[in-house]
Order: sequence, then C-alpha cells, then structure tokens
Amino acid sequence: MLQSAWLACKQLYAQLIASYAIAEQSAAQDDAQRFLQLGREQADLDNWKQALNHVNKASDLQPRDIDILYHRARIYKGLGDYNAALVDLDTALRLQCSHAESLMLRGEVKVCLGKHSDAVVDYDAALQLQPDNPDLLHVRALAKLELEDCIGALSDLDQALILRHDDADMLRARGEAKVELERFADALIDLQASDRLQADDPDTLFLKGRSHYELQYCKRAIEFLDRSDDLEPNDADTLWTRGLAKQELKDHEGILKDVNAACQLDSDGYDTAESHFVRADAYYAVGDYDGALIHADEALKLEPDDCDMLILRANIKLELADKKGRRQDLDKVERLKTGDPNAQYRGSGSCIIS
Repeated sequence: MLQSAWLACKQLYAQLIASYAIAEQSAAQDDAQRFLQLGREQADLDNWKQALNHVNKASDLQPRDIDILYHRARIYKGLGDYNAALVDLDTALRLQCSHAESLMLRGEVKVCLGKHSDAVVDYDAALQLQPDNPDLLHVRALAKLELEDCIGALSDLDQALILRHDDADMLRARGEAKVELERFADALIDLQASDRLQADDPDTLFLKGRSHYELQYCKRAIEFLDRSDDLEPNDADTLWTRGLAKQELKDHEGILKDVNAACQLDSDGYDTAESHFVRADAYYAVGDYDGALIHADEALKLEPDDCDMLILRANIKLELADKKGRRQDLDKVERLKTGDPNAQYRGSGSCIIS
C-alpha cells in the first residue's frame, strides 16, 4: 500500500513539473512575441536601435525562432550591419531552407554588399517558392540591371508589371532597362507612366532627360535634367548628360560648367577620352586654347589613334602657332586613314573633324 501511494505521489510530482515547464515555455513564447512585436513597431518607424533592443530580448527567450531571426536581420540591414544580418539569415535558412522571406532579404543584403550575382541566386530560390511575387521579380530585375543583364531584367519587370501594373518604381526600372538597351522611345512610355504615378522623382526625370537626348530632342532633355538637378543636386550622371545635350546646342560655357562638375564629382567614372574630348572642343570654341590643349593631350593618352581628336589638337596647335606639332598630328591622321606609313598631310589651315 505504501509503495503504491509513493508511486502515485511520484507520478503526480512529475506531472506537476511537466505542467510547470510547459507553462514556463508558453510564457517565454508569449514574452518573446511581445518583444518581437515591439521591435517590429520600432523598425517600421526606422528606430533601428530601439528595435534591436526589443528583438534581442525576444531572441534571448527564443534563439531558434525563424521570425525573430528574420526581423533581427532586417533591423541589422537598417543599421547597415550587413554581416550581422547575414549571420541571422544563414541561421534562419539552416532551420528552414524554404523560408522565402529570408531568401529575399538575404539577397537584398548581398546587393548592399555589392554581391549582385550571389543576390540573384537567392532571388532565384525565393521565386521557386513564390513565382508570382512581384516584389521578388522587381528586386531580381534591379540586381540584373547592376550585372548589365538588361534583357533578363526586362523579362522580370514585364512579368512583375502584369502582376502589379501601376507600380511607379517598377515602371521606372523597366524604363531604365529599355534605356540601357537603347530603346529610348519605348523607355519614355514607361517613364512617363511612372512620372504620373510618382511625380518629380529625380531618377525618373534623369532617365527621361537621357532618353530625349539620345532621341536628339536636346532642349526637352535639358528641361528634364534641370528638374532632376533641382531635386537631387550634384549628381554626376545628370550633369554629364546635360553637358552633352548642351553640346548639341553649342552652349559651350554650359558644357564646361556641367562636364567639369561631373568629372569633379566622379573623377574615376569620367576620366575618359570622351570627357576630355568634349572639354577640349568646348575650350577651343570659347578661345581658351591652353585649356583645350590640356584636355586634347589627356584624351590622346587614352586613345592615341583617334583621328577626330588628332584633328582637333592640330587645330588647337594652329591657334597656338605650334606649326611643327600641328604637322605631326595631321601627318599621323593621314597615316591612319590611308594605311601608308609614309603618308603626309598636304593641306593648309584648319581641318574639319569628320
């Protein structure tokens, strides 16, 4: 009898312990979800540090919870701590490899790190799980644009816009893809639609300006580029394109102002033969022959066999009374054009650039 009573008491005690553990676990889950919700609310307000504080408390209670890992990674991304974000996302995907949201976010983090090819791999995996997700198609298209896969980007954006036809960002991105593919008239259709949905977006205005420039509507191009510059000053691409448009209108002072500013803002991107040629031509047109010669020399260091540049430098040297240097440049033009290593220039006066 005593032994039977003892066993009954032991079983009851075990049940009480188990019930207590379940209750404790349930309370921990409830507290973790409460902290997670507080963190999400702060993250939605871009209060990233406060959000991280709450979500860390949630993680202390539930360290293997996928939603907590995902949202903490999102917060780390907001804070710019991309490596920490990757650690949480890698952990979440080891726990559940089919978590599409984590795959998408990991792709976005890799884009922030400049790893666009790796990002596309994650987006591909996420789209296997959610093939009709327009946001996934959009971000994959943006990564493909960075990789200069404009045809692939255009395909993704076509599909995304079937699913969500009035999205200004997607229309702008499709317009950008068409610009890169030199389909400028088609690009303007998308960019104008994007502008109607999201007026005065500087990126859209820039792309509209560039498209008009490429279609040789230079006055209209400058109007859009002026508006883009007002909204986002000191953008090198905007200034460069506006300078090129002014070149077509023979606004040489305007060319020099914009192109020099673009080159100062992005010296690596615009240290090209073309940028030096444009400036040499503009300085020559305004009578600053010393300035013109500096840029002509720089252009020919980069492209020594450019006949147009050689002719321009010869014209500059004519104004500077450098007859020998002029003759050397024009003789080289004759050799390049005829293929005769002994050819010489026979004319006189200024030469016309072809």
